[in-house]
Amino acid sequence: MIMSVQLFTFIKYMISGICGVGLHFSTTFLLVEKLKIKKYYGNTFGLISGLIFNYFINRHWTYSTEESNLISEASRFILVAFFCLVLNHFIVKFVHEKMTKGFYYSKFISVVILVLVKFYLHTIFTFI
Repeated sequence: MIMSVQLFTFIKYMISGICGVGLHFSTTFLLVEKLKIKKYYGNTFGLISGLIFNYFINRHWTYSTEESNLISEASRFILVAFFCLVLNHFIVKFVHEKMTKGFYYSKFISVVILVLVKFYLHTIFTFI
């Protein structure tokens, strides 16, 4: 029973993540291609909008948390996101340079690892 609950939570987590990436990319596209905002500003705003979306959808739908201290929980979410950003760079650099794999292959390996790491950290640390 516990395994099926975790699997269902993981599936919801994956759906939430896909929606967040979709929002990130569509916001970036709209700002850069349609409103002619500089690429890096548009990308930054797209990333931030995706992160905010992911926080709230995970809070209310994936984990259905009832944490009353929104600031504390959001801070844990940001801490996990920052940790995983740094870990992403280390994984990509290691796989690309030390294992001499292609850059995009290295990014793919990093994404697979980080999906699991972030799910685990959000489950035991962020949305408790």
